Amino acid sequence: MLDFFWMGWGPDFNDPSNYINPLFTNDVIAANVGQVNDNQVQQWMEEALSETNPTLREALYKNIQQRLIEEVFPYAWGYVPINYDAYFSDLKGFPSNPMNYMYFYPSYLASNPPPTSNIELQNGDIEISEINVGEFFDIYVGDSTDDSGIEQVRFSSDDVQDGIATGEWTDWNDWNATTGDWNHETKIKRWLFATGGNKEVWAEVIDASGQVARDYKNIHAVEVSLLLTRALELSPIKDFYYIGDTLTATFTIKNERNYPITLDVLTVGGRLNGWIPDEGAPDFTHRFVEIMPHEEYRYEGTITLNHVGNYHFFVAYYIENPSPNEKVLLDENNWNTNINLGEGLTHGSRVKNILVLDEPITPDDFAELRDRIQAKLTEKVVYPPYLLDPDAYDTAWISTAWYSITSWLRQEHLVEKYNELYHTGIIYDLQSLQSLKNAKDALNDGFINLAKTYLNDYYKLQMLSAFSFSSASEFFDNSLQKAQELAYKLLQFCLTTFKIGMYAVNPTIAKYLDFVFIPLQFLFEKDLYGLEEAVVKAGYRAYMKFVFTQIPIENGLSIEDLIKNGVDYNFFPIIANIQNDYITQQQIIEVLEAVFTTLPKAKIVDMMYKLGDLLLSSNEEIIQVKSPVELKVFNSEDEVTGIVNGEVKHQISRSFYSNNIISIYFPDD
Repeated sequence: MLDFFWMGWGPDFNDPSNYINPLFTNDVIAANVGQVNDNQVQQWMEEALSETNPTLREALYKNIQQRLIEEVFPYAWGYVPINYDAYFSDLKGFPSNPMNYMYFYPSYLASNPPPTSNIELQNGDIEISEINVGEFFDIYVGDSTDDSGIEQVRFSSDDVQDGIATGEWTDWNDWNATTGDWNHETKIKRWLFATGGNKEVWAEVIDASGQVARDYKNIHAVEVSLLLTRALELSPIKDFYYIGDTLTATFTIKNERNYPITLDVLTVGGRLNGWIPDEGAPDFTHRFVEIMPHEEYRYEGTITLNHVGNYHFFVAYYIENPSPNEKVLLDENNWNTNINLGEGLTHGSRVKNILVLDEPITPDDFAELRDRIQAKLTEKVVYPPYLLDPDAYDTAWISTAWYSITSWLRQEHLVEKYNELYHTGIIYDLQSLQSLKNAKDALNDGFINLAKTYLNDYYKLQMLSAFSFSSASEFFDNSLQKAQELAYKLLQFCLTTFKIGMYAVNPTIAKYLDFVFIPLQFLFEKDLYGLEEAVVKAGYRAYMKFVFTQIPIENGLSIEDLIKNGVDYNFFPIIANIQNDYITQQQIIEVLEAVFTTLPKAKIVDMMYKLGDLLLSSNEEIIQVKSPVELKVFNSEDEVTGIVNGEVKHQISRSFYSNNIISIYFPDD
């Protein structure tokens, strides 16, 4: 028997088991020349063979290696040789292989690199990861490239998401000629699935030298059971509604299966400002229905609106005890809020957004006016969820009722519009609150008509806030025409336009005009009481025109110039600081002196100081964290804003969560 000898080992395939198991197993003789018989090593080897988690498997082999070296001592370890490969520097992509096998498939000459294949699955220019069985979608390969030009492309799909192309390939399509469902101009191939389940879609391109490249994407094909065949309609149709209005909803669905389908609830589901109110979801009438195979059912239901805000409605159904096939179409609570669409219908066919406003009532009686103002001052205001924050998507209804956030965020201009309009909604709400405070102050000072004016302004500003939030939702929903219509109502109903006829050049500048106009109106109406109305209006216009069009802000451009050119950073602090710059203040005083010729300069100076204080005043608490924790804030009534069990909540009045930051405006605790 040899007590001491030299041996070496080389793998047959590239896996740690091909080193460890033959040399150290006690199960068979194999190559265990060191006669290792260690039960712990044996147990770890067997576990590693069946372990599918790469991290856990790596840990097992690390344990084996450590035990062999530090405790078992089967060998006096020698060395591991280094392999050297020699090849021309012009050869690129050559894979050095420690098992001495040479594979040249990924190799190419530097003078002729291979093409790149890039595939994207789309439906109406929107990237998708899910499609209905039998519904066409687009395979877009227009981002594929090659230095000398791609010659041909072909396509395939299979039913196993394993990164291996096992399906049947189409014939090669000429990259620069349209044939069948291949459009060479758009670089799109039309595709559909006849069966449901997880799928892979492949594209392969080839260049003039015969070099090829492949790419693939995963997608899920949904077996359609219920189909929306006639769009959701609401009546009566109005620009906005008031509390107490009753709406009727209708739509038609069809059972595509060969057996009856029972729905425990068929309805038009609702959300108010993106949330479910404490008393329950604002749903239309719940119907229990059974739909026979290949038959249609026309839904009709009603709702009475009892809250101010933005309502989001969507076709929805619930199955209490779904079959396995039905469960695939439902969320964890057995609801479907994203019904499949019939021919010619779009996402907008299954959802509707409306505005509900508080009917503008301005009492003449002093006590009623006082009580109305106070009630509005103490009214709770809940902001919608900020849909650009990924945390908003932990709420199930959002993930199913809206488009995919990852697809939507690719449309950068829509992101900018959504962000701008959402924050405009907050700004106009805060301006409406300021108008209420002005109304209360005016009433306390005995200016009853002025208090009524500010209360009416409150209603108008609340309407502008609602238009802004609703327009943001429509942009997010990709309903661009309706979104633009709502956005441009900011131009039509801008308070500055109402009061003095000064028009905003676009919806963006409207909020800045009103930001200045509201405190200016508060001063002028009180300090200039009795002055001729035409003169007061001329003072408004002179001041506003100077601030927005005469003062250079950046590169000699005014605020109006910058906004016309598409610049929209935060102008609020700039405007506030303009008023408090000494030189600019003197210029403004000169402008107003030219209008208010009968007023002493001291009075104008006093008003400008007051206005500066009003513009700089704000009441906002900001809480921010940098660590990965659930940020949440409670008030004395145990209402919360922030992340609660992974879900965003805005329960505290006038509070807002986004990206680990909580803002609370005018906190009263």
